[in-house]
Amino acid sequence: MNGEQIELGFPVRMEPGSIWLATAGVRRLEINTSVILPDSGLEVPNQLWDIEAGLMHFRELAGGGRVGGMVRIGSPSDQPYGAWRDMTVTLLAFLNVPSGERDAWNFSLFYSPTGQITFPIPGIAYVWRPSEEFQANLGVPFSLEYRPTETFAVTASYMPLNNVQVLARQAWGPNWSFYAGYRTVNETFLLADRLEDEERLYLFDQRVTLGVERKLGYGWSLDLSSAYVFDRKLFQAENFSDSRRDLLAIDAGMAWTLQVVWTR
Repeated sequence: MNGEQIELGFPVRMEPGSIWLATAGVRRLEINTSVILPDSGLEVPNQLWDIEAGLMHFRELAGGGRVGGMVRIGSPSDQPYGAWRDMTVTLLAFLNVPSGERDAWNFSLFYSPTGQITFPIPGIAYVWRPSEEFQANLGVPFSLEYRPTETFAVTASYMPLNNVQVLARQAWGPNWSFYAGYRTVNETFLLADRLEDEERLYLFDQRVTLGVERKLGYGWSLDLSSAYVFDRKLFQAENFSDSRRDLLAIDAGMAWTLQVVWTR
């Protein structure tokens, strides 16, 4: 398995306290196999694509809070944009309300037809900031960040059903940083020849990662990481937790990622 991905974000309108951001992304996953899915009899696609475009908006409120939202239209499929049933719309809306000098309440609504939960997910969380070094989002989604020093940080996050990420990062001088982490990865696609409209192809794994990042200057950075990938599964289902068909287990192994980032 190998793949490439590019993500772009560009501000189309900026005003004091407000920004409109256009986004686009293309992802390709190649699977070199001749395996046949055991229940449906379909071939495992050699290539899977996810081509998306969208718009995000953030606005500062008079009381110090923020409100915003996002919409993305895509087609995660082996034949992207081949039919209406292969297209998806992802939506996000959020509201941040300050509470006291440091804390806040976060309210959100998220919907993704390719997520582990395929119906709108309401979120409510209390943002607790007891000090400059620690911050936690207590609720759904859950997250925390702890920075005991200026060069070391630990972050963690959780989103239902089992989207988990834990990352520890240590800076080394002004340009280098090293990190280690654990996360689950869930990728979802809509096969063009699937037997049921609501059926989705899920690729799931867990991975432990070691990496290094180097700032190159002028907004560029280079990130190289290796990961041990395990608990790898491929299956079809209407939802991640529903009865699974075409279940295939994939051996554990190593994965390498090279990422180039430019911001300004």
